[in-house]
Amino acid sequence: MDRKIEETIATFEEGHFTDEEQKELEIAVMRLHAQGKNFSDKPECQKMIDVISCYRVLKMPRILQALMYLLGMGREDICETDSNLFFWKKAN
Repeated sequence: MDRKIEETIATFEEGHFTDEEQKELEIAVMRLHAQGKNFSDKPECQKMIDVISCYRVLKMPRILQALMYLLGMGREDICETDSNLFFWKKAN
């Protein structure tokens, strides 16, 4: 894949890139597109994506922690021992 990208970059005109940083950025974008195409072409990868899309992720546990405090739960009931760090398994 890297060889193919380097060959593609070599076919560009001499003044195509204004500086080395722009060239590196273009290579990174090409690599990302190639990896995405390679990943999406494989059926087993598509199955993994479908499984992952079913998961729910809590992005802001502090909000849930604050709601539990408002419901009257104590720190000992929802946080790790001797800390204020939210612990989901303990909060269940």
